[in-house]
Amino acid sequence: MKMRCSRWIKNIALTWLLCNGLVEAGSQEDQGSTEKTEVRKRDLGLGVFPRGDCLFRHSTSVLGLFARLLCSDEGKGDCEEVLKSPVETYKPNGVYDLRPDSNAALFALCDMDEGGWTIIQQRVNGKTDFSSDWEDYKLGFGEMNENEDFWLGNENIWRLTNAVTTREPYTLRIELTSVGKEKRFAEYSYFRIENEANKYRLNISNYSGNAGDAMHTYNGMDFSTNYDHGLFDSCSASYRSGGWWFNQYCHANLNGVYKPGTGYNGIVWDTWPEAMDTISEVRMMIRRKD
Repeated sequence: MKMRCSRWIKNIALTWLLCNGLVEAGSQEDQGSTEKTEVRKRDLGLGVFPRGDCLFRHSTSVLGLFARLLCSDEGKGDCEEVLKSPVETYKPNGVYDLRPDSNAALFALCDMDEGGWTIIQQRVNGKTDFSSDWEDYKLGFGEMNENEDFWLGNENIWRLTNAVTTREPYTLRIELTSVGKEKRFAEYSYFRIENEANKYRLNISNYSGNAGDAMHTYNGMDFSTNYDHGLFDSCSASYRSGGWWFNQYCHANLNGVYKPGTGYNGIVWDTWPEAMDTISEVRMMIRRKD
């Protein structure tokens, strides 16, 4: 019985090493014992196993199934974790299921080309009405793909930025494009929001970029919409445009009406004055601080 358990433990350990690219099947870890390594591969149901790749999705052996649990891309905490996981070498941009906590999976659009950013908001064509109420902003709305508009949902953003597994604070990156196709960006190396009981209050700081720090007055602001929880002296009440962490200054609102020429009713980032009234594309995305 002890020998059988010992072999299982060794195989499980080998699986973990292989899946994390720390050893190659038939490498120096088994000097002079390639045959033993092949037996282990067969027991695991792995077949060909190049460094860093887990090619056993169709394995039916018990240890092969266990290996899939150890190495699966599914259920990672965010897009960066999916990108860095060793299952398959190529991970395209697209929608992945994430599990930042023990609750149900959430689906998010991942930008893998730029290093595993989780996209929380996108405006590209104006097809989706962002003049929504508290519940819509809580749960998210729109069509989640690279060519459509959407809001991931405050509850999902809260889960991502407050997950107990989060090792580092999240960075928020905002990318802006004008109708003339000029691009600017703003990054905040500390970003998180609080829970619904605290009205998804914004915590944001440490700006860098070339779009200007339009969020410099928004740290500590509650989320509000033009229907719920709005302050009478806020931009939400004055301009009745979308949901945001509004205050009385109106320096930024990336969820405004998608229509150039609408002033502060539209998409606003007033520290880029040359593009005021002409912002045609927006992306907000998060990734753990490097």
